Amino acid sequence: MAKYVKAALRVLAYVLCIFIPYGIDHSITVFTDDPCKPRTMESSGIEGRVETAIYEVVTRSGFRDIRSRYTAVITLRDYELPLELFSDKCKQREFLSTIIRKAADAGASMIVIDKYFSPGSCKDATATGTLAKAIEDVSKRIPIIIGISTLTEDDLRRQHLAPSGQQEQVFRKACLVMPAQLDFKVLSHSDNVYTGLVRLNADIRKIPLSWSTFQGSIAGEPQVQPTLSVMAATTYDPQLSERPVFVEDLRRRIHPLTSFIAEDKFPILSAADVACEAALKVLDYTCKTKLDLHPLRGKIVLIGEDTAGCADRHSTPAGEMPGVFVQANYIESLLDDRYFKMIPVWTEVLMGFIWVIALEYWFEKHKTTKLLVVSRWWLVSMLAFLVVTWVLFQLTGYFVLFGVPAATVGLGLKCIGRIQQNVA
Repeated sequence: MAKYVKAALRVLAYVLCIFIPYGIDHSITVFTDDPCKPRTMESSGIEGRVETAIYEVVTRSGFRDIRSRYTAVITLRDYELPLELFSDKCKQREFLSTIIRKAADAGASMIVIDKYFSPGSCKDATATGTLAKAIEDVSKRIPIIIGISTLTEDDLRRQHLAPSGQQEQVFRKACLVMPAQLDFKVLSHSDNVYTGLVRLNADIRKIPLSWSTFQGSIAGEPQVQPTLSVMAATTYDPQLSERPVFVEDLRRRIHPLTSFIAEDKFPILSAADVACEAALKVLDYTCKTKLDLHPLRGKIVLIGEDTAGCADRHSTPAGEMPGVFVQANYIESLLDDRYFKMIPVWTEVLMGFIWVIALEYWFEKHKTTKLLVVSRWWLVSMLAFLVVTWVLFQLTGYFVLFGVPAATVGLGLKCIGRIQQNVA
């Protein structure tokens, strides 16, 4: 009986070895690169935190300072602005028209609105017209990029519109639907207004370049649409579309990894203060005596919300931040060529499996060695792989992290072996 238990444990261990080495994030990638999956940057376990820490150290290392060079952010904060500006979309559109005009007057080179506008969220045609007029006037001077929302299967289910039957099979081609939204390119009569999807990758470390989406209904073939960050970056620097790495990732629909700039490292202005400069009184808010708008000059200015308890807040290697700062990070990365290469998943799986087998062979050759001594060698192997990971990243731009989790599995196999000996 003990013989069969021992064999079963060993088979189970090897099966687990296939999945553990490349972590939860890579496991998701193996099965699907599905945008409908929850947005998770790391697992809640210790292995996720360790991988995140290593990722941050490796990707931020080197002689080059990682900082904001192209973007500035104007935030709509719920603790500064009246709550009605967040609940009443008509009032918010009128408020946004003022902020857009003032940002343009301050010398912004482009305005990116990290928001989308539903036709049914505001019945006041005057408010929508005021925003459209502001976009029309400003777009005569600088480009304006506006966000477009998408719905996942879970979103459709909450609205009692979940696909079923044959429609469900068709939906698998894209897994995203673009609902009806205001087309400010038409409303503003401007060719200098562009749109991009605000959808983020399930792994926040990856820059979403494009998504396949259905237009309005789940029918026909999905269309590939660029994201908000890609549209902003390529509009600002048209030569980005000619860079081989970017073109290849876009063609293969790969979302590359990137490093992150902390939220407080961006030039940030409060929308309430900008409104004050535009002589727009904000209820229960004390305006600054004199606001310096110079940080906006020559920058891609993003406008977005920063509200407590909002779903659009994300855990990143540089800390939790609102979605507008995530978008700013992606734009900075694309313009700064700070996006990294990824080896094929099967290659990483194979490398991890070979490493585990090598460790198991070494452990078998030293099976009489005390576990404490084995642990020391295990620690040395992990440090060696961290060095290899860092050097590989610095020289080639590839981020590979199979060594540490695989080494952990190897040590686990040693422990299992000891358990098996006790069972025997």
